[in-house]
Amino acid sequence: MASNMLKSVLGMHPLQKIFVLLAIATIFCSIFTDCILCKKWPLTFDATIRNPFEGFDTGKQLILYKAEFCSHCKAMKGEWEKLKTMYQGSSTQVTTLDSEKDADAVKAANIQAFPTIQLVVNDKTLTYSGDRTADAIKSWADAQS
Repeated sequence: MASNMLKSVLGMHPLQKIFVLLAIATIFCSIFTDCILCKKWPLTFDATIRNPFEGFDTGKQLILYKAEFCSHCKAMKGEWEKLKTMYQGSSTQVTTLDSEKDADAVKAANIQAFPTIQLVVNDKTLTYSGDRTADAIKSWADAQS
């Protein structure tokens, strides 16, 4: 029986063989979620960045990528908290992602330096490069559409 299956697979068109292999890999990964293939598969933007904002269909997402060891991140903590208060009740969601606790999201966003501030709006990701004050960040974020 196994030899008959092997003969039928070997006689397939190359595209059919690829389809069969992909189907087997998909089934394998859905059964064994801790498999090596699943862990090495590249993370997508949607799977990592948008999940912290699940349920928010409209508005903007303002993200601070920080690291515990970063003195600049520590210095702007008060300004970021002030910014969160300024946006409270608005359609702009403000969040913080830590380089260690949220390592997959930070890696998927290709963050190379800390602190990094990004705004996600209309499926675009914009990186902030101005003063690290709540007022300056808010002015910049509000001007984006």
